[in-house]
Amino acid sequence: MLEGACRRLHIQPVIPLEQVVVVLGALGGSLSLRAAMDPATDVATLAAGVMTVMFPEPTE
Repeated sequence: MLEGACRRLHIQPVIPLEQVVVVLGALGGSLSLRAAMDPATDVATLAAGVMTVMFPEPTE
């Protein structure tokens, strides 16, 4: 599913998709814990930063 989305959006992750899945799973768990400990945590901004690193803007 992720591979198809990347193709449709013309984006290329900087790491293999299998590793993207692992990173996203770990990110979700860690952000949930962080938000539980500090409700003021801006989860969306943190997640967006990680996604920006894994899926940079296309150079074409």
